[in-house]
Amino acid sequence: MRAAAVLLLSALLLSCGGGGGPAAPAPDSGVATSQFVSQNTGSAYTIDVYVPPAYAADTAAYPTIYVTESDAPYGISGPSAISRFANFKAILAQRGTRAILVGVSGTAVRTRDFLLPGAAAYHAFLVKELIPWVDARYRTSSKRALSGLSYGGTFVMTAFYLETEAGLFPFTHFLSSEFATPAAGTADAEFTALKGRALQPGRQAPGVTLHLAAAANNGFTNHILVHSLYTELNARALPGLTLVLTDHPTDSHVSVDGPAFDEALKRFFAP
Repeated sequence: MRAAAVLLLSALLLSCGGGGGPAAPAPDSGVATSQFVSQNTGSAYTIDVYVPPAYAADTAAYPTIYVTESDAPYGISGPSAISRFANFKAILAQRGTRAILVGVSGTAVRTRDFLLPGAAAYHAFLVKELIPWVDARYRTSSKRALSGLSYGGTFVMTAFYLETEAGLFPFTHFLSSEFATPAAGTADAEFTALKGRALQPGRQAPGVTLHLAAAANNGFTNHILVHSLYTELNARALPGLTLVLTDHPTDSHVSVDGPAFDEALKRFFAP
């Protein structure tokens, strides 16, 4: 399956790039919403940050989970559809996980941001602009996760390869759900070349977790692609990498998103 394919800030923010301080959380929601103009991509993004109730009474540093295309209605299908961010926030709250959830909008530009060559600029936006912005405003630990679905899952793999090639891991946990192969052309060629460089002998991924999630094997999902990717990476056996594959046989290409996130929380983020 091939994945298909803001407001501007004030003149002050546009001149300096980035965003201001987070807005006050809405009553009882724990969510602060800000606008952010990226110097790397040139686009404006809505940034939603959720902190669990325990955060206010705590002094510990919290891990952060970055959610791509947080505005996409992947949570629940039909007339009651909710965003990816809202769905993940509900799952996080239900589990009582002590982690900060950072939602990054951008469904409208997902193809540009998630596929190479644009994915390199989007990754730079996350690690050089957004992570420092979040870290400056919240008590965060060095444990950071990145989550994406379909082409978002492709971007997660691109981020993993970029960081493996560089030998530096701003993200320590990567959740790629229903990874989608880039369409034939420049994006596919650049992705393949990047993967080749990242998996060269001598590369390592110390303390890094890569979690691949596959939906039902029914011909309408990327189940076979995900399993093929797992087989390739498992054979490569990057030193230091924890590689995980989870199957979700009752879920579709889109509905797997929530269960995969829930499984990742259960495995890698203590309540």
